[in-house]
Order: sequence, then structure tokens, then C-alpha cells
Amino acid sequence: MMSKSPVNILNLVFYVIFSLFAFWIGFIIIYGNGGINNRKKASLELQVLEEDIKELERERKLLEWEIEKIRSNSAYIESFARELGYRKKGEIIFRFMKKQEEEPQG
Repeated sequence: MMSKSPVNILNLVFYVIFSLFAFWIGFIIIYGNGGINNRKKASLELQVLEEDIKELERERKLLEWEIEKIRSNSAYIESFARELGYRKKGEIIFRFMKKQEEEPQG
């Protein structure tokens, strides 16, 4: 039987320690703070936030357009007020209600 020399044992210990260190570094790179997984999550969150920003910008432009119409167009204001149920002085509003169908009794 061959006995292991101290150099072979030292090499084995070195390779085991080096392997554990390399595994630990790989684990930190993938799962650590600022690792690949966290960067993917942050990238997806950034995309969602950018889409939200675009939607809010579209909504802001629409509101700015409506504000400008309200400021500059009295006919627009009048039509908007009529949608809310307002009327001019002396004007009568007729509302036609849909006829409700009676349920059969039985």
C-alpha cells in the first residue's frame, strides 16, 4: 500500500479550499446583494415603471388638452356642463326614461 505524501495531502487540501472558495464566489455573484438575480428583478421593475411613466405622460397630455379647451372654448364648457346636468336660466330639461319590463308573476 502506498501512503500519501504530505505534498499530495497539501495539494488535495488546496484544491478543496480553492473549490469551496470558487463556489462561494459564484454563489455571491448570482444570489448576493447586487447579484444577477437582483439585477434581473430590478430590470423588470424598471420596465414596469417606464411603462407607468409613459401612461401617466399620455394622461397628462390629455388633461392639458382638456384644460386648454376649458380655458379657450365656451361651447366646450357648455357641453361639459350639460353632461353634468346643468341648464341655462329659463331652460327646461326633459329626461326620457326607459320603460322597465315587468317580470312575469308565476
